[in-house]
Amino acid sequence: RIGIQGAAIAAAFASVVMLIIKTIIGERYYESITSYKKTFSAILIILIAAIVNLILFDYVLLKYVGLLVLLIVHLIVYKIEFSNIIRYLMNIYK
Repeated sequence: RIGIQGAAIAAAFASVVMLIIKTIIGERYYESITSYKKTFSAILIILIAAIVNLILFDYVLLKYVGLLVLLIVHLIVYKIEFSNIIRYLMNIYK
C-alpha cells in the first residue's frame, strides 16, 4: 500500500535499530561514546528531520522552517563541540 516510501521507511528503521545494537555491543569492547544522551538525541533529530521531509514534501517553506528549527536544536545540543570547531578553524586561518 505504501510503496517505495514504505520500503524506505522500513530500511531506515532497520538501519537505526542496527546502529543502536552495534553501538551497544561495540561499547563493550571499546568505549568511545562520551555521552549516550547526545548520541541518541542526534539520531532522534536526524529521524525527525527525515519524517519532516517526508510529511512536508509539498510545503517547501514549512519544511525548511522545520528543518532549520531542528538544526538549531542540534546546535544547542552540541554547542561545546561546535564552539571547539569554530575555535579550531579560527586558529588555522590566523
